[in-house]
Amino acid sequence: MNLKSQNLYIEKHLMGIKGNGKLNNLYWGSWMYEAANKPEVYKLVQRYTRRPAEELYHSLKDEYELTNLAAKAEFEKVKKSLKNELLQWLEAMGDPGAKLDSSSAYKAAKGGKHFPKKENKR
Repeated sequence: MNLKSQNLYIEKHLMGIKGNGKLNNLYWGSWMYEAANKPEVYKLVQRYTRRPAEELYHSLKDEYELTNLAAKAEFEKVKKSLKNELLQWLEAMGDPGAKLDSSSAYKAAKGGKHFPKKENKR
């Protein structure tokens, strides 16, 4: 589940900037430069910056996770089971979900403040 799939996805380790203003990885800049001229590179950039609401991959047959199976009816039962497990895990971890993916949450985290963890229910 990508909780804010409508938003542009920024992967800080790939695209991020170090404290000195330099990119963490020089290849991201080269991909951006090449995206205008090479459709396959443009597709790669889109894959990093746009995420579907749900993703499901057969990692043994599709090791690079290029074929999203989430919309296929034959995987609905698997998808439902995995989603239930994920939601239970998020609850157990006290994960606030989509609220965590916001500029205010990012600002709080940079200031050393985080969302409080919920107590485990027994």
